[in-house]
Amino acid sequence: MPDVQAPLWEAIRDLVPELTKWWTDRPKRRVASAAADLMFWPDGMLAELEKIAQGNATKKDITALRRKLTESQSRVDEIIRDLNDSRDVLRDRPDGLAVIAQINGLLHESRGNTKLVLRQDILSLLDAYASRSKPRKKKKTKKELQEQESLATRALVICNSIEAFNAAVRRLHRFVFEP
Repeated sequence: MPDVQAPLWEAIRDLVPELTKWWTDRPKRRVASAAADLMFWPDGMLAELEKIAQGNATKKDITALRRKLTESQSRVDEIIRDLNDSRDVLRDRPDGLAVIAQINGLLHESRGNTKLVLRQDILSLLDAYASRSKPRKKKKTKKELQEQESLATRALVICNSIEAFNAAVRRLHRFVFEP
């Protein structure tokens, strides 16, 4: 009778390093997934921001953007808290410091492309939109056109910053999931 245990033990021996790596990398995978939850999505606030940037936003778009910003606040705060807390777990893991550096970039970047700064920029844009001159029904005045152009430019800058933020999240995701 052949010894079936020998191939089984060989298979287990070959799998142990992979299983150990998988187990050790769990905190990194969890962080990368949480960071992905912070991304701005085309069907989220980004849709309305792009309409503002194109100068095509309606009052309905502005209301939807403000609602989305408000409704997502507690979830964003929770994710950021969890990501900050995860740094203690990650610092003792292989490649943990590299992941921490990327998390810090997403949350505490000095150039301002962080989730919280972007959300503050969106709120500021909404406030500027609310305080602009009341548009007239007929032809827009020069001041109204300048205000609309200024808001469109601000929205475009925010959209570009969001793209940079989303790219940083994608880099973190690739670093963790595509070794």
